[in-house]
Amino acid sequence: MRNLLSSIIALLILNFSYAQKSEVKLLKDYDFYIEKNLEMGNWWTKNFLDDGLITMQETYLGNELRSRMEFKYDKRKNLIKKIQTFDVSDVNENDTLNIILTYKDSLLICKEYDNGMTEMYSDFTKFGKPRLLERVEDLDFKFWPYKETYIYDNEGNISKSQVFETYTLNDSIVNQIETTHYEYDGFQNIIKIFREYEPRREFPIIITGGPYLFENEYFKYKYNEVGLWTKKFKIVEGKEYLIAKRIYK
Repeated sequence: MRNLLSSIIALLILNFSYAQKSEVKLLKDYDFYIEKNLEMGNWWTKNFLDDGLITMQETYLGNELRSRMEFKYDKRKNLIKKIQTFDVSDVNENDTLNIILTYKDSLLICKEYDNGMTEMYSDFTKFGKPRLLERVEDLDFKFWPYKETYIYDNEGNISKSQVFETYTLNDSIVNQIETTHYEYDGFQNIIKIFREYEPRREFPIIITGGPYLFENEYFKYKYNEVGLWTKKFKIVEGKEYLIAKRIYK
C-alpha cells in the first residue's frame, strides 16, 4: 500500500538524520562495518566510515555488488547529499539527491529535497529535538502531505511517534493515525516496538520487499567490548530469530 511505502521511506530518512549519537561516537575508531540482514535472505551491506558517519554504502546480494551510495554531510553532521554511483541495472547510476538544510539558532527547522519533498521541524524540546515534523511531497509522486509527532525519553530517544496521513483506498479517502511506542536498552538500542492503528488494522502487516510488521516486536543484542552490537535478535509471537550480524573493522 502507498501509505506504508511512504512511511518506510520517511522512517529511513528520519533514522539516517537522527541516528543514535552514542553509536556515531563509538564508530569513530572504525573504518567500516559489514551488516548482514538475515531477514532479507542473502543481502548485506558494507558501510564505510569517516568520523563515525557512513560516507559510502555498498549493497551486495551474495557476492554480487548491486549498488553503491555516497553520502555527504554539512559541518553539523547532517545529511545534505546522497549519490548513487553504481546500480546493477544502470537505471539510477549517478542519480543524486540534494538536500537544502535551513537552521534557526542552530536548530534544524527545514529540509528541502530536490525530488519535491519538504520537511519542516518545530516545537523543539530543551535538548533541541523536534516534537513536530510536517512533510509536504510533490503530488507528481502521488504522495500526500502528512505530519508526525514525537515524544522523547530522558535519554533523548523517541519513545512515541504518531504519523497522521490521508490516502486513497478503493476510491475512498482514509484518514489514518499510526502510533508506535519504543523502549531501549542501556546502549540506546530498541528492545521493544508496539504498534497501533486508527482505524484498526490486522497484524501482521505484509510489506513488499521487507519483513512483516507485528503489533509487538521485541529485540535483544550481543555487544562487543566497546558497546557496539554484533548480533541482533527479534522475538515475535514467542519465537526468537537472529535477524542481523555486524562485523567492525
